[in-house]
Amino acid sequence: MHKSIKIAIVDDHGLFVEGLAYIINDFKGIQLVMKAENGIDLIQKLKSQRLDVILLDLKMPKMDGFKTAVYVLQEYPEIKIITLTMYDEKKFIIEAIKIGVHGYLLKNAESSEIETAIHSVMEKDFYFNDHVTEALYKGWAHKKKIKPFINKADRLTKRELQMLKLICKQHTGPEIANKLNLSPKTIENYRYKLQEKLNVRNTVGLVVYAIQNNLVRIDMKKKSSW
Repeated sequence: MHKSIKIAIVDDHGLFVEGLAYIINDFKGIQLVMKAENGIDLIQKLKSQRLDVILLDLKMPKMDGFKTAVYVLQEYPEIKIITLTMYDEKKFIIEAIKIGVHGYLLKNAESSEIETAIHSVMEKDFYFNDHVTEALYKGWAHKKKIKPFINKADRLTKRELQMLKLICKQHTGPEIANKLNLSPKTIENYRYKLQEKLNVRNTVGLVVYAIQNNLVRIDMKKKSSW
């Protein structure tokens, strides 16, 4: 029997939190174990409760979502963060992804997408829907690089490039292993070496690198395809 994914909602709007909590009760394999009103409240509660995923608002009193995400990712790197916010502007999405959050959803998202996103960040380490993908692509793909990237042709082997593209298509580790006819352990080693080589800390960083360097093709007319 698989253990439940333990999640927290961090948001200062009580009515929204109660409504979301009611919805989450119907999610399969997901258990709401914590509610917090802001980042400071969350930090105190994290001392006594293990979490897998945090649904995090951005605008909160005392300690906002950006500062909270930075703290959690540094102190609890095993926790996945999905922002759940009203802000759909590109600048907010890009800033959150730069910090390292694993997913970005709007508060008007369907309950089924929230459930999918929670499972996705646990299985694949990230969840980007069409809106986020488009924001990242438009925000980075055609801009001059802020920091120098070593030429991708010199940097990545054919196998590494193949694996990076499969990661961007949101395949799980076992799925990639099956496609490449390699063991899951070998795939994890490849992932770790890719992160080291490209100087990123997680799978989100790998996806961002791929977008920044045009290593994935995004059809903006069919945004679901990479």
